[in-house]
Amino acid sequence: MLQRFRFTLKCLQAGRVRGMGGGEVHGLLFSLLGEAGKERAEGLHKTSKKPFSLSPLQGIGKRHNGFFYLQPGEIYSFTVASLTEEMHHQLEEVVARWSPREIELGTALLATQDVGPEIPGGITYQELVAKAQARHNTSLEFVTPTSFRQRGTQILFPQPEYVFGSLRQRWNDHGPIQLPLDLDLTQVRVTRHRIHTQVLHFKNYKIIGFTGRCSYQVSEKTPDFLPWLLSVLANFGEIAGVGYKTTMGMGVMRR
Repeated sequence: MLQRFRFTLKCLQAGRVRGMGGGEVHGLLFSLLGEAGKERAEGLHKTSKKPFSLSPLQGIGKRHNGFFYLQPGEIYSFTVASLTEEMHHQLEEVVARWSPREIELGTALLATQDVGPEIPGGITYQELVAKAQARHNTSLEFVTPTSFRQRGTQILFPQPEYVFGSLRQRWNDHGPIQLPLDLDLTQVRVTRHRIHTQVLHFKNYKIIGFTGRCSYQVSEKTPDFLPWLLSVLANFGEIAGVGYKTTMGMGVMRR
């Protein structure tokens, strides 16, 4: 089951989080998962292919010198998406425990508010496959800093083989339907882009990523299977995120 839950909070006491708060939100999520089941949370933390993605903290605040400053009285939120049935059940337990309480994020104090699903009824991998339509042109927006890692090197441009290759791998890691690995993604070319790089601060390190828009095209002579696959992956990416550190708020994308 693919589902995305939005958690909202109200700032009670001003404070700051690093970068966009992705690291702090990640820590909060695992704290909540631990309350629902300590052993399952520890097992999830140890796995290298985590079946969820999350957004950074969203809301009105000042960004300065690598920090995001939260303001009293303002409402903030973040989302967590499940990529497997088991992860969906764990998040449902977290949602059920989202009771009134005060929470510290970085140096700020917040109070829990509403929580709920963003995808009515959720969606399955099979439904993503069924609703996809072959398109020879696809445009993506990279909302939060995105990067890819290749042999220890960060890739700071949305090359088709990294974007769609990353999404295909993430799909195959968690989905019940395996997508083919032998397609030549070099047939996909960038037609235009408007991106810029951004430094994202975490507790003990910094990561450079890119944000912005990029358009891709496949030749009209290309059989429909490849354009269809790109549509499947683009839809999936809106839930799963793409690239590096999607469990800490990086790689949020939309069509």
